[in-house]
Amino acid sequence: MDSNLNRNSRIAMLMVALSLIGGTGCVHYLMASSSSGSRNNTNPVSVPRELTAQEKEEIAKKAELAREESRRKYELEYNNLAMAANANDPAAKTKLGIEYLKNIGYFPKDVKKGIALIKSAADDGYPHAEYYYGWLLLQGEPKITDRQIKLEQGDMELSYSEGVRLIEASAKKICGPYHGAVENIPAEDLTDIYQQGKYVPESEKKSDLWFARFIMHCGGKSGFSSKKKWRLYGHEDFSDAKTLAFLYLLDNSRSPFPKYYRERASAFAATLNSEQIKEAKAIAQELRLAVRQSEQEYPDPANYKGKK
Repeated sequence: MDSNLNRNSRIAMLMVALSLIGGTGCVHYLMASSSSGSRNNTNPVSVPRELTAQEKEEIAKKAELAREESRRKYELEYNNLAMAANANDPAAKTKLGIEYLKNIGYFPKDVKKGIALIKSAADDGYPHAEYYYGWLLLQGEPKITDRQIKLEQGDMELSYSEGVRLIEASAKKICGPYHGAVENIPAEDLTDIYQQGKYVPESEKKSDLWFARFIMHCGGKSGFSSKKKWRLYGHEDFSDAKTLAFLYLLDNSRSPFPKYYRERASAFAATLNSEQIKEAKAIAQELRLAVRQSEQEYPDPANYKGKK
């Protein structure tokens, strides 16, 4: 009983204090809370009722209408793509070919026809098809594995030399993206291809060239590695001077974050000696010259006037 008296006294004192500062709404809440807490009050649990036969029939009809609308949508898209592909439109051939490699929606799966369509568009010089088909030739699947596309061994014959040639051909026409959900930049891929030496002989010179083109032509950006301070992601083995050289290149008009890289270059240069900075500037100048010279064979993709 004493405990109840003390509790009621505290509540009364709190009510008086709140009333002095205009907290009457809080008082009502506290009173309700106090009274509800003093007795065992449980909320009844609502049990969902069973749907009637008519309601179930209406839900089934709506689901069927949605399926029919989806089917008509896929059918229309398929027919439009097929008509454009038959008219030799390279973009339509590429997209239809990719759809044939999948097995979803209204598009039937036809690996042989899909590969043939993409190859035909690549033969036409369509850059997205060159890029896509180039990676099919290298590894038998797209660059970024699409879970909807599962080619089997023997579906197509691989060719490393032709695959790299096609990716290089696309790199002089586009920066990206290609047909798909993921953006890819051919020049950046070529950086890795020549760095890893998996499909072609390893070449530091060519890897550096394509990395420089990726930066200078496509405004490519590069993150910093968490493994080693200041190192560019994927290029942790660069020397201090070479790392700074690429930071100088990243500070260019096409980069989306020139100020950011300018600040990074300045901060990194502050940790180096004068000889290293001089070497970095010389490397950056050599890379700029190499990019300009490479444009005789692989033009700046910004100047490409064909269908992208």
